[in-house]
Amino acid sequence: MKSILGLTLIAIIALSCNLDKKQNQLPLIGTWELISATTTEKDSTYSTFNPNVKMIKIINPTHFDSLQATI
Repeated sequence: MKSILGLTLIAIIALSCNLDKKQNQLPLIGTWELISATTTEKDSTYSTFNPNVKMIKIINPTHFDSLQATI
């Protein structure tokens, strides 16, 4: 009786594991461009975005890179 209960418990635990790899992927994978930036210090908030500088971030599952170019 104990062995049947133990095997049933192991089977339930094994079957409840989610092996779907798509759920673990980062939703941020891709290429991103900065379109706005603000800074908050104490009680004031101001824009720190410079439209003459293009900033891009590339993100993949294992690495990321940031690029900056003056237009």
